[in-house]
Amino acid sequence: MSFLIDNGTGWRRVAVDDSFPYRAFVDPNALPTGSTSRIVAVSRFADGTLVPSGIATFTNTK
Repeated sequence: MSFLIDNGTGWRRVAVDDSFPYRAFVDPNALPTGSTSRIVAVSRFADGTLVPSGIATFTNTK
């Protein structure tokens, strides 16, 4: 499972977790206070198929 974040500068991968429970941690100090970001998880299957989760939006309040 790959986790990608977009804080207005384009999507970038921030974490990969290959075992359940799949999770990622975002350092709030790496994002400007008050900024709004989007995050998505993407699964890649053995045949190469990519399946994204829904996109979650959050505001960094530190």
